Amino acid sequence: MSVPYSARRKVPTAAEQYTARPVVGQTLAGHAAAVNTVAGIYARHWYTVHVSQRVETNPNNLNGYVHATDGVGQVAYCPITVGPLDDALQVAVLVSAMETGGSGAPSVTVTLDDLAGNVVDIGCTWSRANGTLAALELPRNANANTRRIEPRWQVTGDARRAGLAVGASASSPRALECATTSGDVRGAVAVLRVVTSSARVHAVAYLPAWGETL
Repeated sequence: MSVPYSARRKVPTAAEQYTARPVVGQTLAGHAAAVNTVAGIYARHWYTVHVSQRVETNPNNLNGYVHATDGVGQVAYCPITVGPLDDALQVAVLVSAMETGGSGAPSVTVTLDDLAGNVVDIGCTWSRANGTLAALELPRNANANTRRIEPRWQVTGDARRAGLAVGASASSPRALECATTSGDVRGAVAVLRVVTSSARVHAVAYLPAWGETL
């Protein structure tokens, strides 16, 4: 059975209703499926699921920037609702990290878990060591000679590599899989787990993705 599809929010034309069905018109179930698909595409957008703010107490640093991330390790647990058609997730993490120097290279890892804490997708990592972590430092504060670190978005992108979702360790940035041999969180509540090393997390967002090709 063919289901008429149009990117426009409208009732299918008579010709569309008879596609591949020369005798019997489109069924009510077919209409409902088409409308749900179009509505889902229109409703698809980025969701912000975590926001935090660094409070600076040093009078010399009260200019709205993060000044220290070296040695800072954070873990953010972000509950999300995964739709039944969401095969994968694009994830974006707003992070402050040192562009150079420090006792260790900053890194950020994001993993997809179910509510019980079981890993569904082992996740991906952004790291300064391999050039995948975006970091930016502005000219230093002349009064205190301290770093002025500007937050930057780290984005997984839309590339899907399902075979890496159940690997031994986190991969390079890629979309996270919602259904793997380790679990399936489609149509359920899941958790995006963000772990940092020498970096501060300010926000986490995600975008649902449908189908094999993004």
